[in-house]
Amino acid sequence: MKYTSSATSEPEDKRVLTESVLIESLKQLKDDPELKKNLGVMILNLFYMMDLNKDGYLQSEEHRRGFENVGVAESEFTKPSFEAIDVDHDEVISPDEFVAAFLDFMFSEDENSPNNYFMGPLL
Repeated sequence: MKYTSSATSEPEDKRVLTESVLIESLKQLKDDPELKKNLGVMILNLFYMMDLNKDGYLQSEEHRRGFENVGVAESEFTKPSFEAIDVDHDEVISPDEFVAAFLDFMFSEDENSPNNYFMGPLL
């Protein structure tokens, strides 16, 4: 993976990660399969933490409570988010659906993607 730095002439311990540097770096990395694989593993850990009954799927209530448990007080967004992630409409979210929705949330440039609310409305 190649990362962009704010000031390559600066010593590495003095470089600053600014918003513009982060955005440029992510643009460079958005199609990197290694990054997507690593993010997929990370988000699967979140999935399994949210799967309270340990059946390998997220029910709507588990999905909502997952956000409340990390301090999201207003979790109304979880209903449309859940429906968007549940692409096969079987009323549960599979690990594959969860990872695909997260990667779409992170890397899609589609302003109308239903996964734009994966982590809640952007403020």
